[in-house]
Amino acid sequence: MTTMIALIGEQPLPNFLPVLHFKPDNVVFIYTTRTQRIFENLKTVLEKQKLNVYGVETGPYDIETIANALNRGFEKLPGVTTEPLIFNLTGGTKTMCLAAYQIAAQLNGSVIYFQSEGGQSAVDWYSWQNHQLCHERREQLPEYLHLHDVLDLQLGPGKDIWEEKGATFQKDTHAHLFEEAIANALRAHEYEVMCGVKDKSNRVDIDVMIGYRNQVGIIEAKTSDKEKIGGLYGTKQLSTAMRYLGGTYIQQFLVINAQPEDDLQMMCEILRIPIICLPHYKRGPNSLSLSQEDTETLLAVVDKTMKVGSAKRS
Repeated sequence: MTTMIALIGEQPLPNFLPVLHFKPDNVVFIYTTRTQRIFENLKTVLEKQKLNVYGVETGPYDIETIANALNRGFEKLPGVTTEPLIFNLTGGTKTMCLAAYQIAAQLNGSVIYFQSEGGQSAVDWYSWQNHQLCHERREQLPEYLHLHDVLDLQLGPGKDIWEEKGATFQKDTHAHLFEEAIANALRAHEYEVMCGVKDKSNRVDIDVMIGYRNQVGIIEAKTSDKEKIGGLYGTKQLSTAMRYLGGTYIQQFLVINAQPEDDLQMMCEILRIPIICLPHYKRGPNSLSLSQEDTETLLAVVDKTMKVGSAKRS
């Protein structure tokens, strides 16, 4: 039997994806008061997949306290320290990582570290040789993550917490058709797509949410009949969604059908939000799809962010 010990930080994906990849018999999560909600969401989602999940709370900054919490976790599984151990040191505080590193050395447990950069999800695997931690291999992860997983892990599982409602009908502007056109264009090019994602408290309102090989993006769509689009409402919507979804592993895009005014351009540059202008789209009751030119413009930017490195994995 294999047991994975994982440190929980504010982002659940570095814990979630390695568990799905390595399929340990038991998972022991070490969490703090601040990350208890993330632990509870992880436990609920993973137990649906018939995994044995345990949790131990600790303080975030004292090595001895954290080491004692790890040992309490082992006490929940008698004999576990004689079986293969995998320590996932990606999450948690730096102090938690130091304490877990110390225990891993004592027990000769393998160490893994998850990284998601350049459009790739990979796990680095380390083992002990002559009391030193040595890199063995890097494993690229296949596609495990779906958009409902992200929402369950970040907002909470179940339709009582969030729901995909589709684009909100707007009789006067027909702006909902722009969202649907964007969603359909991306869906036709290998993306998983959800449209009109909202939580029950109306804090999160995502026009289009996309996924590709463990990468996640959110899109705010704005249209106008004028030559330029201004105002910061779209960036505020994205920032709010990022705050609740955890921005580290999620990309964001602002898609508009006119040129951005200076205030919008400046704010997007500060927040590092790509602006995608689709000038051929004219809103109206019959504007049901993007032109070929606009589709190519949209994909050029989204693919560059979401699919970078994908050729290496194909």
